Amino acid sequence: MAPQACLEQLAQAPIDVVIPDIKMPGMDGIQTLRDIKGTYPLVEVVLLTGHGTTETAVAGMKLGAFDYLLKPADFEDLAAKLKGAKKKKDEQEERIRQAEARLLLRKGVTSDHSIVLIVDKF
Repeated sequence: MAPQACLEQLAQAPIDVVIPDIKMPGMDGIQTLRDIKGTYPLVEVVLLTGHGTTETAVAGMKLGAFDYLLKPADFEDLAAKLKGAKKKKDEQEERIRQAEARLLLRKGVTSDHSIVLIVDKF
C-alpha cells in the first residue's frame, strides 16, 4: 500500500499498527511516521528497513515509532513486534479512559455532589 493510501485508510477505519518501509517511492517511511503520529498519535508504527538504513530506523523510534524490523523480517519477530505494539496502544487507550473517568467523577462530584458510576464494557 502506498503511503498516501495508508493515510487515507487510517481516516476511514480504526487501525492499531502500521508497518511502513523506510524506503518507499513518493513519501518515505519517516515522513509517513510523522504524518501518522501527527494525526493519529495512538496508532503504533513499526518501521521496516534494510540493513543500510538501521540508523534511520533508530531515528524513527526517536520520532515515536514503536520499533523496527530488518528485512527480510522473520515471521515470529514480526508477530512479537505487532503484539507488543498493539499491547502498548491498548494500554495507552485504557489510561486515557481512566483519566477521562476520573475527570468526569470530579466534575460530577464537585458540580452537584452526586455520585457518578461509570461502567466500561471490555
